[in-house]
Amino acid sequence: MYKIFIAILLFTFALFLNNCGLSEDTVAKVGNQEIKAEEFKSELKKQFPDKENFADVDSSLKMHLLKQMIDKKRKLAAVSYCRAFSS
Repeated sequence: MYKIFIAILLFTFALFLNNCGLSEDTVAKVGNQEIKAEEFKSELKKQFPDKENFADVDSSLKMHLLKQMIDKKRKLAAVSYCRAFSS
């Protein structure tokens, strides 16, 4: 009985993680702002203009680019938050 309970609990947790509020075309979410797949691909095209397929781009480079995009969104969110409360 204990094993069944653990299996159900793990399955429920996996479903929760799988559906954590992001749409299929969302790469990342920063506050209430999303980074969509098209936006990410556009940045990849800027970084690697000679590439047509980004599958051969090292995943650490992609992750670094995504972190940069997330940082930009964080800064924009912080600025808009400060402006909202300073007025």
